[in-house]
Amino acid sequence: FVGWRVFSENAIVGRASFDGGVSWVPNKPYTVLPNFQAYDQIGQQMPLAPPARQQFRTNAYVTGGMDGSGVLHVAVSERVNAQGVPTAGGTPRIVVTSSYNGGSSWPPRKPVSLTGSGPQFIPRVTIVAAPRRSGDPNNKTRADIFLAYYGPDARDFAANSPGPIAGGNVRFHMYLS
Repeated sequence: FVGWRVFSENAIVGRASFDGGVSWVPNKPYTVLPNFQAYDQIGQQMPLAPPARQQFRTNAYVTGGMDGSGVLHVAVSERVNAQGVPTAGGTPRIVVTSSYNGGSSWPPRKPVSLTGSGPQFIPRVTIVAAPRRSGDPNNKTRADIFLAYYGPDARDFAANSPGPIAGGNVRFHMYLS
């Protein structure tokens, strides 16, 4: 499985290969995230007094993986409103969605956390095997899914700010879900 961002369509899309990359299905990539409201902040000079002359640079690129049950998980930084709905002027939050049928369909994405100070960005997913629980009647394969991402320190940034992140004085925290 491979996923990528299509800038011209504001979408995250994907395809699958079951023969080592010789062929890919479907013929047209399936849409993972339609109407994608990406949190991109391009680094540039700003007309501000020092120390806030530079902007932090980040693009919203997708991260994801597959757990032991074959479920696909995707995370990305997207602008959302207070209810978690993708919105062009919203606050950047890490959103996730999971496909339980090999990428054929994807439920609406949901923010990992609507709280916090300022933008959330640069998510990374790691999926590791987990032991089966004793007494599980379905004897399911399990996995632990770890999602890490960055966010600015609350003392340096206004709560629920839509960005940009500017200046050399901003400290970032690593969050783990």
